[in-house]
Amino acid sequence: MSGYWWPARRDDEATADYLARVLDELGAGELAVQARACHFDDFRCPPDVDDGMNIHRLVHGVRVWAGGQDETSVRRRAMSVIDAAVAGEFDSTAEESRAWAESPEGQTTFRELMGP
Repeated sequence: MSGYWWPARRDDEATADYLARVLDELGAGELAVQARACHFDDFRCPPDVDDGMNIHRLVHGVRVWAGGQDETSVRRRAMSVIDAAVAGEFDSTAEESRAWAESPEGQTTFRELMGP
């Protein structure tokens, strides 16, 4: 049990898929589409979207979406998603971090950071 209104992350569920599922259950369909496209993902965010502020964009998007909702219960559920995002619920897992670090992109990034 996750302690949130939505079911906990499933075994081996990618973070982007987990977030998209939660956003779908919230009713925030367009944000769910963006989540599936990894727009809020720590490592797989498309370069044309990635600004290093992925979770901040998610929080902003949910806040704007919630502001357009009439039902208090829906806005309350949206605030729970925001609180969870801020608390790290939708951060990449250790396995996802490790996979990125071992990927060609991760290796290139490490080489660039280490310098000559």
